[in-house]
Amino acid sequence: VPILVISPTTLAGTNAATANSTAANFLDSKLNQGSAGNDNYGADSRLEVGKVFSSTTALRDIFQFNISEIPTGAVVQSATFSAYRPGGNNDVQTVNLHGLTESFVEGQVTWTIKSSGINWGTAGGSFGALISSATLNGTKTRYNWDVKSLVESWVTTPANNFGLLLKTGETLNKSHQINTKEIGTLGLRPGLTVTYVIPEPCAAITNRAPLAQPDYATVVNGKSVVISPLPNDADV
Repeated sequence: VPILVISPTTLAGTNAATANSTAANFLDSKLNQGSAGNDNYGADSRLEVGKVFSSTTALRDIFQFNISEIPTGAVVQSATFSAYRPGGNNDVQTVNLHGLTESFVEGQVTWTIKSSGINWGTAGGSFGALISSATLNGTKTRYNWDVKSLVESWVTTPANNFGLLLKTGETLNKSHQINTKEIGTLGLRPGLTVTYVIPEPCAAITNRAPLAQPDYATVVNGKSVVISPLPNDADV
């Protein structure tokens, strides 16, 4: 069963082996509603998700992984996005994961634009329905989101792999920090783990006659018996 791990934590797979802080296989950034939404965080080692300062300052995180080495016909058995929380407010918050519906350029994306001169369809990132959620608290640990359905859609239609977005309900003015691929410690970077199988093609079964019916004979103890072949004994 092939397992693609796009994370420096455990390297496996062609793309995973190059998923480092400078590789195009692995993108992340933050969307900050503050500062008029014009700041880019593509080179930061830590992001934030939640809200800060006021009811109009939301913080969202975006990630994108290259999974092109998974064949289109593969069957995804499981897929998990994981991210390490190094700090932030200790308030318990539900962090929701959505699939992005537009691409972005890591070193240019902001709250208002997805790349230089091109706005998001919706400010704050264009995204689809809720995929899964994780409950974050004050613990410095790795948190996981089930993204099987999202990765399945990417495998079926690779052109729709625009990445994913993390956001809270944005009702509490608190935030949690999330490490990026730029963090110095490899094991503390975000990652995507996908387990999949590649179905083997079905082979035609050669036609054949039924197996022979059994022949019966009665034997007396100590006496030999001869069983003559019958026409139905042929197996051709």
